[in-house]
Formats: sequence, C-alpha cells, structure tokens
Amino acid sequence: MSLNWTPIQWTWATGPDGALIPMSGSTWNPILGCKEVSAGCANCYSARLIGVRFSRNPSLPMYHDIATTGANGHPHFTGARRMMPDRLDEPLRARKGRKVFVNDMGDLFYEGHPFEDIARVFAVMALAQQHTFQVLTKRPERAAEFLRDWAAGGRHVWTAAQSIKMPRGQDKPAPGWPLPNVWIGTSVEDQASADKRITHMLRVPAVVRFLSMEPLLGPVDLGKMLACKECLGEGECNYDLAGAWLDCRACGGRGTGIDWAIVGGESGPQARPFDLAWARSLRDQCRAAGTAFFFKQAGAKPRESIYKDGAFRHTANVSLDDPHGGDMSEWPYDLRVREMPPAVPS
Repeated sequence: MSLNWTPIQWTWATGPDGALIPMSGSTWNPILGCKEVSAGCANCYSARLIGVRFSRNPSLPMYHDIATTGANGHPHFTGARRMMPDRLDEPLRARKGRKVFVNDMGDLFYEGHPFEDIARVFAVMALAQQHTFQVLTKRPERAAEFLRDWAAGGRHVWTAAQSIKMPRGQDKPAPGWPLPNVWIGTSVEDQASADKRITHMLRVPAVVRFLSMEPLLGPVDLGKMLACKECLGEGECNYDLAGAWLDCRACGGRGTGIDWAIVGGESGPQARPFDLAWARSLRDQCRAAGTAFFFKQAGAKPRESIYKDGAFRHTANVSLDDPHGGDMSEWPYDLRVREMPPAVPS
C-alpha cells in the first residue's frame, strides 16, 4: 500500500503564488481506533465513513469492529483498536516529500493505543524527514504526557527507530527532539474545549502547534492562549513579554504558543449552524497574536450576526450553492484567508 492523497485542504502544499495545490497532501493510518469525547465528535466524518461504508465492505475486514451504526442510525466508534503493521513503512517508501495527515480515521493519542505503539509511529515519522506530518488529537493531555514525559528527549522513539529498515539508498537521520517535521494540533469546537485542551497543548513540545476549530460550534475567546507562556512569564523560562522573545527556549523567538488556527463550519446532513462572526473574531485574535489563520469552509448552515450587549446576535442565514460551504468565491471577501505557518519556525 501507499500513502493516500486527500481532499483535506489544510494538508495541501502551496505554490510559488501562495495558492494551494489541489490533492498534494496525503493521509496515513497506521493505527485504527477512537472513541467520542465531546460535542465536536457528534457528526464525525471518520466514524460515518467507517461505520456506514468500510465496516460493511468484505474487502476491508480490519475496519469491521472499529465503528458501527447504532439502532438510531447514528455511526460511532466502538472503542476497538488495531495496529496496522503493513502500513507503518508507507511514508518511508514515498520518496517525494509532502504533508501527511496522520490518523485521519481516528486519534493517534486515543487511550486505547499504548505508548509503545505510538512510539513506533513516531519512529517512522522521525526517519521519514522528507515529509511534514500533521498529527491532530482531541487528547492533548495524553500527547503532552507522551511527548514531554514518557518519550522526553526522543527516548523510546529513537530506540524504536533503530529496528526499522530504511529503503535502499536512504540513511537514517541524526536523532533530534522535538522532531523537526512533525506538527501537533488539537481540536477545539467551543469555549469549553478551548479552555480544557489548549492549556495541555501548550505543554506539547512541537515545532508547530496548531488548532483545528472545525466544526466550530460557538464563539471562542482565546485570550492569552495564543501567546507563548514562557514569554508571558508564566512558564519555566520567566521571560517578559516586552524584551526577551528572541532568547526564549520555548518558542524560539516566535512569541506564540499556537502557530496556526484552522477554522470552519460543519458539513453533512446533520450539520449545526456556524456563525461567520465567530470566524471573524478568531481571525482578528490570530492577527493580533501573530498566529496564522486558515478559513477552511463556511459549512452547510452558515449565518451572519452582530456582536451586541456582550453576545453574538443572529441576524440572517446565508445561502450558498456549495453544500459544504467550501467554494471560496462564495465567501465574504474578509474571510478569504488561508495562511500557513512556516514549515520550520525560526
């Protein structure tokens, strides 16, 4: 098998003109399994795809117990998990570099996956440095425990890498930590999930930390959560915000704790409303913090509102021809923003 090309636009590469190159990113699913943890999981496309299609396909027995459709017709993950050894070396065999979304069919940091198996996945990412890997989780506390504590300094990961055979003509790279080609992100759908998850996300050692705020189900005030805790004097370095970013060992002078925010509405037959004003608020917060902002889609039920008396007041529904709200030409001009973080922040 090989890496699968994906229509997920935030995995795509950008051309010389800054435009996205369609279908230039890939997905890789070396581990299967997940479980719903919050409101953002309610209409999960992965659970729907596996539970409705893959689980009934005789040629895909590895998916048959991973997700199912309940008596109410709602697809959901069962909690079963499975390591896929035959898929582990796929990134090594793909010589041309690309962005790779890891485990779009589940969560790499799902509690059912032992750290030893996660280390095997990270070992491949450590060796396949021609690619940029994007890992997205709803469990940033477990990502922090793995990357900051259990595998601190790359231990266990580089040990696992020693047993992996490189393709002919490729040498193993020198050990380093955090891995220079791995971005780590967490999903945020509302204020409660932002307050809970971003604090853990800021503890994750990664060259790029990002937020996937889609489906966005409510307004989110990120406050100081976009800024580097060390630069704010709230971490171990105790640097001050005004003058010491360039020396900060936590962010390397970026001044940001979160480098990228992907924002979008929900699509699909059971999509929930998405207020474009929520996206504008996050765009402005990202600009103020120096965080890259990527508007993915307006969703199936976009609407407009105004901010009045401390709350967003719904004013009108927005009608779009694209059922997913993904046609940029239909968006308001001020939301046609698709910024990318630097590949290797300096």
